[in-house]
Amino acid sequence: MMLSSEVYDFVNAQGLSDAQACSEVTVKGMMYRRGLVLPIEAYHSRKTVIFGEILFVLLCPSVQVVVNVRPSTYSFSYGGYVLLDKTELKCLPLSSFADYYPLGIYKLDCDSIVLLRHHLLDYED
Repeated sequence: MMLSSEVYDFVNAQGLSDAQACSEVTVKGMMYRRGLVLPIEAYHSRKTVIFGEILFVLLCPSVQVVVNVRPSTYSFSYGGYVLLDKTELKCLPLSSFADYYPLGIYKLDCDSIVLLRHHLLDYED
């Protein structure tokens, strides 16, 4: 899998230069692939969830996911979370996400929407 120079530099800075990068992987029956999102943190009192949009998965001794951090805000008209643009990269192990279930992104009008399938645990504000 070809990595952009920015992402390649990011992976090297994390000390994971020997890891194998792939666009999708199945772990314990769940498929994680590029373009899906995983919730990183949930703040229900503020009606926000911080998602990580999967860019690629690193296979090293443990599975690491490189994500683009995407904050969101709840939209009552859509009944889901509208993703906001942000270009912060993070490399996180699967166990650090608020939920293991990957979610799709839906395009409605000009917005990117994520619909939760079940309730997430709330983080302290």
